[in-house]
Amino acid sequence: KIKPHTRNAIVGPTASGKTQLLYILAGLTSPVTGEVLIDNININEFDNTSLYNQLGIVFQDSVIFNTTIRENIAFNTSATEESINKAINTAELDEFLSTQKLGLDTQVSERGTSLSGGQKQRLTLARALTLNPKILLLDDFTARVDRKTEESISKNLYKNYKDLTIISITQKIESIKDYDQILLIMDGELLATGTHQELLKNSFEYKQIYESQKSTENK
Repeated sequence: KIKPHTRNAIVGPTASGKTQLLYILAGLTSPVTGEVLIDNININEFDNTSLYNQLGIVFQDSVIFNTTIRENIAFNTSATEESINKAINTAELDEFLSTQKLGLDTQVSERGTSLSGGQKQRLTLARALTLNPKILLLDDFTARVDRKTEESISKNLYKNYKDLTIISITQKIESIKDYDQILLIMDGELLATGTHQELLKNSFEYKQIYESQKSTENK
């Protein structure tokens, strides 16, 4: 269960089923058993247009189009300058755009080859936020950005989109330690839920993963 306006993380090792769960939550894959409810309504009962106007989804593999940065971000023609600028600021794209002569009107090459992996991920985050979604689904979206940028984006999301419900798929525990709820998944099973401190105390598997990550970072 996920409460509205909270930050939630789904963590677990590679191939534990995290991304598959994200696809199910987004309505892109149907569960074999059980159901996904949003406000106690089965996700399949929603009109697709209505559903995806309320869901922002950022995949690990960024989809970038051969057009301007503005058009890559503002898919929705009703997007205001205010919502675009707020999304750009939140995604930490300001500094990058300041280095581009044409700013938002800079042309992006086919498949975004003129952008780094981190820039592409931040651009797709800005795209999702411009829709002003109620629920934001993130699939390891900071995998290609440095720790400092990742922390800044997390703080910006909390500050600029207080009413947003966030569900973040990640392998890195450090970046989601202050989230309201963390769900640990291994081999397709939900092993434990709780805050970071609760899981350190009550879940051997979670503590083992966290300490392993800390050990690797300190080397």
